[in-house]
Amino acid sequence: MRLHGFYRLGLALGIMFCVGCGTSQPTTEPGASVPSDAAPMSEEEMFAAGGMRPPGMGPSTYSAETAVRNAIDAVQTGRLQYAYDFLPPNFQSDIDGVVHDFAERMDPELWEELFVTLQSGVKVLREQKDLILASMPNSDQPEQQEQQKQLAKNWDGIVDALEQAIDSDLSRLDKLKTIRTREFLAGTGNKLLAALRELSSAAGQNPIDQLSQTEIKMTASTGGETSIVSLKFPSDPYPQDIEFVLVEGRWIPKSLANSWTDTIHSSHERLESLTPKSIAAQKEPLMQTLGLLNGVFQQMLIAKTPEDLQAAAFPLILQGMQMASQFTPKQKGPSDGVMLIIEGEVDNETYTKLLNDLEQLSDQPDRATRTSSNSNGQMVIELRPVADPAAFAEKLTMGTNKEVDVSSRTIRMKWGSGQ
Repeated sequence: MRLHGFYRLGLALGIMFCVGCGTSQPTTEPGASVPSDAAPMSEEEMFAAGGMRPPGMGPSTYSAETAVRNAIDAVQTGRLQYAYDFLPPNFQSDIDGVVHDFAERMDPELWEELFVTLQSGVKVLREQKDLILASMPNSDQPEQQEQQKQLAKNWDGIVDALEQAIDSDLSRLDKLKTIRTREFLAGTGNKLLAALRELSSAAGQNPIDQLSQTEIKMTASTGGETSIVSLKFPSDPYPQDIEFVLVEGRWIPKSLANSWTDTIHSSHERLESLTPKSIAAQKEPLMQTLGLLNGVFQQMLIAKTPEDLQAAAFPLILQGMQMASQFTPKQKGPSDGVMLIIEGEVDNETYTKLLNDLEQLSDQPDRATRTSSNSNGQMVIELRPVADPAAFAEKLTMGTNKEVDVSSRTIRMKWGSGQ
């Protein structure tokens, strides 16, 4: 199965993740009161709004196709809490657990300084709006001129959403330790989604609205707990057949169900490197970088002309790149597998064949599991089980410039000759 295709549906999922009521009308949260002038929701509608199949309701009424349509509808109508309900309850608990684990390990002072800096950045966006817009290069292209007009029109709403996110429970580790992802999505998440939609529209591209162009069709069903759904995304030339299974009453891709435990285990495993000792080793340079960034923002706030603003902002690019490299953890493969990072563009058919070939090269092809993504000219694939990354790399003949890091269990290569 082409899991990378589902990750685009994962845009419909917010992080990863997706469900709504299947219409373009606002939907009442299950269990909430219904306005007096609205028709009461049936039991089936209430269960469908939560992504679950009610007892006694057969697959002919609530199907994998319905679940996908509900998921896309939820995102398009700005109800990420329903989109999140695409995931089974235990999966949602797993995600909360990863977030809570991070919050327990993160240094409070460093986290607070990060959000102080972000607040300064948002203040610049709000107070220096006119100078920032005036600093943008003029274009003689009508399309780009219209995009700039839309950006100016939506600017305040975008900044409002960013400010609300920065001032939300995300900024406080004590809140993050007990946060419920679904509740966050229902509030701040939906506001950020609206801002993202406005920003995308201003840029001339709105992948959220393009979801409505996804072609969905159930092509096979056992009549029980397995179904095949054909999905054709707007950017794909061919449809993809994805096998869905029922887990806790939710229809999800089989590959997601099979790889979930390993994915969550790997997430916790990576967080184990976030120890007081490792944070202490990086804390001082990170605090210095954040302080410098905050200083840049302060200089931008006192700028009087577009030229002053540009001069003040120049160090921001360099410091931002440095901060990003420091905050980004080293990519690491699973303890019982390997991560492949392959640079190159491939079509869907070639990508699917590559994934199948890699499974056959694993230590146990009949028990192989993988997660993968393919975007912006880079394929990232986690494959299990692989005991010896170096020996596994010797089997790879589909690329060049191989770099093997045994300690991090990663293999980097370029797609090319050797096909």
